[in-house]
Amino acid sequence: MGAWKRHLVMGVVLAAAAGSAGGCKKETTGTDAGGGGTDASGMCAPTGDACEDCVAASCCTESNACYGDTTCAAADETFDTCIGGAGADLQTCWQTFAATNAIANTYAQCKSTSCGAECAVPSTLGDCTPNTGDDCDDCQNTYCCVERYGCYGDAGCNAADTTLDGCLAANPPDPTACWQTFNDSGTLAADRVSCAFANCMAECMVPMVM
Repeated sequence: MGAWKRHLVMGVVLAAAAGSAGGCKKETTGTDAGGGGTDASGMCAPTGDACEDCVAASCCTESNACYGDTTCAAADETFDTCIGGAGADLQTCWQTFAATNAIANTYAQCKSTSCGAECAVPSTLGDCTPNTGDDCDDCQNTYCCVERYGCYGDAGCNAADTTLDGCLAANPPDPTACWQTFNDSGTLAADRVSCAFANCMAECMVPMVM
C-alpha cells in the first residue's frame, strides 16, 4: 500500500559528532538555541562554525522564522539538550524537532538539504509536511512523524513495513493479520502501530481489534 512507502529526505550519514549537530547556535541574548548564525537584529552572519555559517548562508529565513515562533524556539532548546546528552539518539532528536510544527519542519528540512554534512543531519530525517495527497501519509506526518521515520531508519522495521505494504495490497487484504504481523515484528513497529491506532485508524485501515 503506497501510504506506507518511504519519503526520505536525503542528507548525509552521521559522519560528524553530536557536537557538530548541535553546533549551529543562534547568537542572540546569550540563550542556547541550536540552529543558526543569526544575531540579535535577525541578520545572518558567519561565526566561524561550519554549521552556523552554512545555516547563515543557506537557511537564514528558516532560522529567523523558528526563533520568531515560541513553539519552534522552545523545541530548538529541547533539541540542543537532546543532542548534547550522553549516547544521544540523533535520529530521534532531529525527527522530534522536525515534528514540532510546520516552521520547525521547514527549518529542519533546509538544514538537511543545504547543510547536512556541516550540521550532521541524519540521512534518514523524514519530511513531516502533511501535503502528500495521501490521507494515511498526511495523517502520519501530522501525528506520527517521529514513529514513522524512526521505523524507516531501522533496517528490521523498514523491512517489516515493506511486508505490510504488500500484505495490505493483496486482493482481498486481511488488515487484521497484516497489522498484527507488523506490530509483532519489533518495538519500533509496535510504537508506530500504537500511534496510527490512536490517530489515523480510518485513514490507514488500522483494525480496531488485533
